[in-house]
Amino acid sequence: MNSQAIIDKDLAANSFKTTQKSISVNLRAEAYDVQYRSNQDSAELLNRKWKSPSREDIFLESVAVTMPTAIFIALALVMYLKQLGYHPTFIIFSALASYSPLLLHYFAWDRHRFNALAITTSFLVLLVFTSTNNETINVGGKIRPVFLSIFTLVFFSNFYVEIPLFDRYKVKNMPFTEHVIHMKNVIEGKEEFPDIPKF
Repeated sequence: MNSQAIIDKDLAANSFKTTQKSISVNLRAEAYDVQYRSNQDSAELLNRKWKSPSREDIFLESVAVTMPTAIFIALALVMYLKQLGYHPTFIIFSALASYSPLLLHYFAWDRHRFNALAITTSFLVLLVFTSTNNETINVGGKIRPVFLSIFTLVFFSNFYVEIPLFDRYKVKNMPFTEHVIHMKNVIEGKEEFPDIPKF
């Protein structure tokens, strides 16, 4: 395993110090910890994180924010593949492929990032089929108003939800007010570009 190819803890610390001296961007010292952690160390750390009392609340919050979009895209994928006449087994595996990033929950604790990645993967799987077939997604009959209503609800809910990442940083949503203000400040000379996060 790669994580068994570890170096001494002091060597990892020196690696951080040497790199930090050579660049102006502030690096994360703990990012270098993985260089001296074994598989067992990582598993124990992950186990402690998962046993945290707030784990379930954080996980459910993340699921509530991300899964509606991922499920809606997967639903569109299933409808499209049925329209194209694919075998049900193929459709099931294609839909499950959309959620493959969720397996990462067993190996690390970055819940929000993995759930958000499921949205990206769902979209990419759908994109593979829509870009290689000439047919458009045909939503007709009684299901059309329901489909459009769900799409509208999911689309506009994404204006308000937030996905927290590391260091209390949150994914910015439309209309990207903070980015607009930042660019205005850059033009006026009040801030520098790019905006480098400070840890």
